[in-house]
Amino acid sequence: MSAGTLMELITNKGQSDPYYSETKTMKKTSTFFRNHVRICASLLILSLMSFCYLKSYSQGTTSSGIKGYIYDNQNHALPGAIITVINGPSNIRFDATSNEKGVFVLQNLPVGGPYSIEIKYIGTKKYTEQNVSLPLGQVYSLKVFLESEDVNLNTVEIKSARAGSARNLSKTGASKNISRTDLERYPSLNRSLSDFTRFTPQSSGLSFGGRNNRYNNIQIDGSQNNDIMGYGVGGGTTTGAPGGQAGTQPISLDAIDEIQVVLAPFDVKQGSFTGAGINAVTRRGTNTFSGSVYTYGKNEGLVGKSPDANRNKFNEFSDAQYGFRLGGPIIKNKLFFFANAEISRRNEPLLYKANRGTGASDESLVPAETAQQISDYLKSQYNYDAGKFDDISKQTNSEKMFARLDYIINSKNRLTLRHNYVHGERDDIANGINALRFENNKYIQTNSTNITVAELNTYFSNDIVNNLIIGYSNIRDNREIPGSPFPQVLIQLGAAGTITAGTEGYSPSAKQTQNLFQLTDNLDMIRNNHHFTFGTQNEFFRFDNLFIQNIWGNYTYSSLASFLNNQAPSVYQLTYSKIPDVTIPTSIFRAMQLGFYAQDEYTVQDGLKVTGGLRVDIPIFLDKPLQNTAFAESFVGMGLKTDSKPESRLLFSPRLGFNWDINNDSQTILRGGSGIFTGRLPYVWLGNAYNNSGVDLGRINATGTATAPIRFSGDVNNQPKTPTVATSEIDLTDENFKMPQVWRSNLAIDQKLPFGFVATLEGIYGKELNAPFIKDLNLVEPTAKLDGDGRDLYPSGTARLNFPQYTNVFLLTNTNKGYQYSLTAQLQRNVTQGVSGSIAYTYAHSKDISSMNSTIASTNFRNNTIINNPNNPGLTFSDWNLEHRIIGNVSYRIEYLKSMATTIGLVYNGQSGLPYTYRLNSDINNDGQTQNDAMYIPKSQDDIVLLPTNAQDLRTPAEIYQQLNTFIEQDPYLSKHRGEYAERNGARTPWSHIFDMHLAQDFFISSGKTRHNIQFTFDVFNVGNMLNKDWGLVKLPSITTAQLPATLSGAILTFRGFENPATANGRSRATYSYNPVNSSFVNAPFESRWRGQIGARYSF
Repeated sequence: MSAGTLMELITNKGQSDPYYSETKTMKKTSTFFRNHVRICASLLILSLMSFCYLKSYSQGTTSSGIKGYIYDNQNHALPGAIITVINGPSNIRFDATSNEKGVFVLQNLPVGGPYSIEIKYIGTKKYTEQNVSLPLGQVYSLKVFLESEDVNLNTVEIKSARAGSARNLSKTGASKNISRTDLERYPSLNRSLSDFTRFTPQSSGLSFGGRNNRYNNIQIDGSQNNDIMGYGVGGGTTTGAPGGQAGTQPISLDAIDEIQVVLAPFDVKQGSFTGAGINAVTRRGTNTFSGSVYTYGKNEGLVGKSPDANRNKFNEFSDAQYGFRLGGPIIKNKLFFFANAEISRRNEPLLYKANRGTGASDESLVPAETAQQISDYLKSQYNYDAGKFDDISKQTNSEKMFARLDYIINSKNRLTLRHNYVHGERDDIANGINALRFENNKYIQTNSTNITVAELNTYFSNDIVNNLIIGYSNIRDNREIPGSPFPQVLIQLGAAGTITAGTEGYSPSAKQTQNLFQLTDNLDMIRNNHHFTFGTQNEFFRFDNLFIQNIWGNYTYSSLASFLNNQAPSVYQLTYSKIPDVTIPTSIFRAMQLGFYAQDEYTVQDGLKVTGGLRVDIPIFLDKPLQNTAFAESFVGMGLKTDSKPESRLLFSPRLGFNWDINNDSQTILRGGSGIFTGRLPYVWLGNAYNNSGVDLGRINATGTATAPIRFSGDVNNQPKTPTVATSEIDLTDENFKMPQVWRSNLAIDQKLPFGFVATLEGIYGKELNAPFIKDLNLVEPTAKLDGDGRDLYPSGTARLNFPQYTNVFLLTNTNKGYQYSLTAQLQRNVTQGVSGSIAYTYAHSKDISSMNSTIASTNFRNNTIINNPNNPGLTFSDWNLEHRIIGNVSYRIEYLKSMATTIGLVYNGQSGLPYTYRLNSDINNDGQTQNDAMYIPKSQDDIVLLPTNAQDLRTPAEIYQQLNTFIEQDPYLSKHRGEYAERNGARTPWSHIFDMHLAQDFFISSGKTRHNIQFTFDVFNVGNMLNKDWGLVKLPSITTAQLPATLSGAILTFRGFENPATANGRSRATYSYNPVNSSFVNAPFESRWRGQIGARYSF
């Protein structure tokens, strides 16, 4: 293929068709992937042509390395020494010869071991070392002084660095390795990656370094394993990997050998993230058959009582996992296999149910009789069964299968083939203390994932090593709905909250397909003290994205009476197709991200390595959104078009790192670096422009008097339309939009201490270069200030819009505002026997102008709490602002009586709470958005106008203020910021102190060379709460009942409108009502309980 043909394919200018026929889709899919194969082949050929003459070695993201210095007893370098390294389990042999400086390097070695190392040189005694273990992504360094054959060998000196020691030649920036031993010794209730990545001191959940968890890059064996679209990332139980939406893990924990988390790797091979890189390396077969059969389970008997005065038992539920793994030789020393399969079944109750007056902590404020009245009305009037409202259980089921083949083709080539299959289903429904949903308002999120990867490691000679990875991912996500099709109905019940019935508004048209083809190739060269790396990393995407809100209608009623009496709703929303004969249009778009890099690791002297490199990433968007001529004419002055897409541009990521063994004795290591990291963003943010061009979809968002002619219809195919409020939301992407980039610097010192301890001090600073941010271009500038608290005020009604025919015009663009930093002190001890563990304290700070915590443009805009102009928000605390965190872990294993062993592992997580926001629930500033206005904190009664809640509320304004003042004074944040606006994420929940425990009892016997082991385990999260009901309590803001982890915000004041200017001295201030709240915090109903899991396993 010529260069011209290649560029023609890359820059192909297509246009997505919202209503592909099946034939067209198949043809376009086939053509698309043929083109991808051609592009990848061309890139590979170009890479080989460019680099094939280089003598090289490499260390990949799935492997380890060994570097040695060989001298005689006079400290002279020994060139030509013969080094033999053998992997014991598979008998794979690696050979090397020392160069003229006595140095040898072996790269791309399989992680783990044990390895044996043998060094021979003519006229000297042979040196051997056994039981060497190679951690992921690290270089095992040794210095050997060989004695003459007539001299005793006891003068041989070896200096080596194992995982956790101060001598780690490859580490420059912050990272964390979790070994197989850690996976076996520490507690895990969910058998998830996050149960172990939390050992990273700078983490909070799946956020690392104060960054959005959508900016992580998850890999399995160095190949991409992300939910590229981004629906499966965010709060709740999602993981950021395929299957996250369905509540399943991307791979079984039993298939994993080691996990690595990197935050600031100044190795340019590491890319596609501005948060963290998470890489899980899988197990592989060896010359010995080995396997395991296991089961884990938990139920209500393994959950503590409610954290309140009632001390209620947890509702009945069950959660079980069953699985096996098996590995061994197909052809000894040649071909090996590993396979794992696992099934998970979970049935759990909702935490809140209808109120029956029992006082139980899991009762909502919504009365059971009200829920029954609504259920009966829907059945009699519309023949619709809303489902249960009490004792609702939700199911989460999954099946996972993983298979791997390792083929030693010959002494120069090693091929690995692996396939990962995941299928998951999850009921999505949640209640709160002031929010109740009928069972048929849930949806069932399903996922099917198939990922196939081939990896070829080629050792051309003693100096040349190449690593090639080719993979294909097919990911299918879909929402299934229970019950009959029916519009969603939300009824406001005043102080009791809300109740929701009907089909969940976003689910009738929610279906996504992702196809990813990836190609990565790394070639390296060593010349004297220089280690040059050249490589390419390329990803090709195809997305079929269907996600339309309210296509069956969505009604909100301000009272139960207004719904039962068939009055006009307070809010009515409908999305409908504007394309003739197409009921539900979809969007298909394609993209690719190409990466090229070069790097030099220069050994300045023994113990000092400096790494400098440059990476260039090139995002390319192949398809344009649909063209909206009317919109272009309206916004001609701004030059805006719906069919614009981001231009392809080179994104440079220069990096410089160093690792200095100060005294060249492995005792004190100074390391660090600085550089730019380019990542991906969730492509759903870009996909919004393909779904919301205004050509394919029309929207009705009626509020106030506009809802007067609207009456409820239970027929989803015959929803009322009101042309006077029928508008379109337009989503655009800035033509100059760039993928996220952050400039990150790291400085650390590792000090080796007696008894195997290592102390570390580490600092990280990150500055936003290109952070995603959303503006509403249809919003006019504010025209006034609100009388009273003085915030910006917009014109009312459609006067706030530049063009009333559009509700909003959201533009995805970039900002360079925002930063993150962290300071960490850590003490750790990693040994094969005895007590191992670590403890780390981190102080971290993170600020941004928008945390972008949703997948939808409108929600990202609305969720960003502001004081004045939402298009120009101030720099405030991020959703992922960590503040203080202490993470500690310690484990101990002892074998006794020749047939028994006991293991105990403890994990402590102490954290200075979570950030949350005091806001208002209404649109007080007329910007068209609810829930985004910051609360003003009154200094005195003269600072706020308070009204009774309703006619039955007999409190005077003075009495209401006294109750409000009492709440403000007891609140640690509000009391310190009187006379100010509540800052986004300015408040924090109290400290939490959680201990988790793993206890394992093994019974084993040996039969020949095979050891048979039966193990029973008991894992407990929040074990302190098991010992004392007042320990391990996790606090949530009383203004929200979100389940953790989640973005936390809520309101204590209800906006009631404005004063009549003709009264009260002619002022027009905002008025509010206030329902008394006893305390700022409540105990999290689930996280404040201890939770246990038992397991049984047979291994051989």
